[in-house]
Amino acid sequence: MIRTAFVKIFNSQFFLPIFLGVVLLFLYLPYILHGGFIIDDWSLMIKEHTDGGFIFAFKSWFPFFAYRPIAPLFLAATAETFGIYPMGYIITTLVFWTGALTIIGSVFRHYFGNIFTLVFTLLAATPIIASAVIFSPGMQLVATVSYFFFSLSLLCLHKFLRTENKKYYVSTYFFALCALLTYEIVLPFFVVL
Repeated sequence: MIRTAFVKIFNSQFFLPIFLGVVLLFLYLPYILHGGFIIDDWSLMIKEHTDGGFIFAFKSWFPFFAYRPIAPLFLAATAETFGIYPMGYIITTLVFWTGALTIIGSVFRHYFGNIFTLVFTLLAATPIIASAVIFSPGMQLVATVSYFFFSLSLLCLHKFLRTENKKYYVSTYFFALCALLTYEIVLPFFVVL
C-alpha cells in the first residue's frame, strides 16, 4: 500500500518540480539569505550607479556584447530592478536554473525514465556542479537564461517529434537562436538537437 502510493507520487508529472524545488531551497537557502557578489558582478553595480536608467545600461554593454545581443536585456533589467542587493539576482538566477532543469527533466523522463532523470536533476542542481552558474548571480544570469532558452528549445523539439506540428519545429529553432544570442555556452548542447 505504501509502496504503491510512493510509486504513484514518484511517477507523477509534478514530482520532479516539487522535489527539485524542495532540494534547491534546502541547498540554497543560506546562499539566498547571505550570498553576495563576486568580482564579475561588480560591472553590473557600476552600470547601475550611473543613473542612466535601463536604456543607458542596455547600450553600455555594446560592443562588448555585440555577439550576445539578448544578454544585455537581462543584465540591464536586473541591474535596474535589484540594484546593489544580491538577493534579487540570486533568486532570479535560481528561478531560471530551476526552470531549465525542470523542463529538461520533463523531456528526459520520456526518454530515460524517472530514476535517471532524478539522478541527473539532483546532480545538476547541486552546488558543486552548478557553482560557476550559481555563485556569480549577476553576470552569470545570462548563462542560466541561455540554459533556460535551450531547455525550451529541447522541449519544443520533443513536442515536434511527438506531434509533427510545425509550430514546435519553428519554436525549436527560435529558442535555440535565443539561447545562442544570449550566451554561447550552450553551443555544445546542440549536438542533441
